[in-house]
Amino acid sequence: MTLYKPIHPIKVSSEIVAQIRDLIYSGLLKPGEQLPVERELANNFGVSRATLREALNILDAMGLIEIIRRKGIFIKPLASSELQGPLTTFLNSSAHRAYELFEVRKSLDAQIVYTAAKRATPQNIKELAECLEAMKRNADSGDLDKWYKADNEFHLAMARATQNDVFVHILYTLIKMDSNHLQDVRKEIYKSPLHQELVYSNHKRMYEAVVSGNGEAAKQIAIEIFSWTMEEIKANPFV
Repeated sequence: MTLYKPIHPIKVSSEIVAQIRDLIYSGLLKPGEQLPVERELANNFGVSRATLREALNILDAMGLIEIIRRKGIFIKPLASSELQGPLTTFLNSSAHRAYELFEVRKSLDAQIVYTAAKRATPQNIKELAECLEAMKRNADSGDLDKWYKADNEFHLAMARATQNDVFVHILYTLIKMDSNHLQDVRKEIYKSPLHQELVYSNHKRMYEAVVSGNGEAAKQIAIEIFSWTMEEIKANPFV
């Protein structure tokens, strides 16, 4: 009886599956994001469309993508709708629940920035700088929706800088479950140019702490940011 098993070459479709799976797990491909059309994707991989379809069918069966006829191929969230649905309903049941979610975010983001300060790569630092620039640019333009999105992208980029994909997906799920009510309240707070400048400057301080590798400073700044926002939320007459 031999201890060794024959070696089988890896199928090309399996390599495609592994590449796309790893991009999803790392957060570089985000839930809801649309992949290029089949022809373009096949050209990118340098394979036939038949090989690509085989890989896409495997990813679909794994629950990582959704193929919608006449619309395209979309990345699915790792947290199932069975989980997100009831939680989102629960969070929307009252403003207090949404406030509790933000309290969870404060603890999570504090740990994220602490870890990012220890592990961020030059590419991570570049991505964070671009997110900061987007926050500044959209604040100057007065486009609050884009500014709010850039703020979320900054925190997701920080999560990617931890090199821990679980942080990325937990944070993404919490951001997506941010209730409509809390989003409205936060936009009400952030519509003030002075508040936007304060939030931007604090995010810049946090970024600089991460760049310098000072995890404790980055963590304290994150706690300050979330504590200030929570106080503003609590003071809002609609909460």
